[in-house]
Amino acid sequence: MAIYQDFSHSLISYIDSQQPREAQQVYKKFFDAPGVFDGLVNILVQELRRSPIRPHLCDENARMAVIDQVVHTMMDKCDENGVQLHDMAEMLERLQMIKFKLNKSDLSEDMQVF
Repeated sequence: MAIYQDFSHSLISYIDSQQPREAQQVYKKFFDAPGVFDGLVNILVQELRRSPIRPHLCDENARMAVIDQVVHTMMDKCDENGVQLHDMAEMLERLQMIKFKLNKSDLSEDMQVF
């Protein structure tokens, strides 16, 4: 439960950190549907459970970079298809795979050991 809350907080912080204010409203609207917000958090938590451990999801700064890549990919796909999401299953049908660029520099010094 604590991990889910931590990831939810990270996503909320990511949305709230968007600048300018108009951009922040776009992100909030994108995540209006609870199925989209909860779906993304669930996917991140599921990835954390996989072996080997995902250091980019354990580290808060690196997690924000991963969230940024996922959200931009999702938003781009929605814009491309003129779709407003209602749940994550809808997105997974359209986006069957997302490739990430995981930079070691995104990790804090403590996590760079992995």
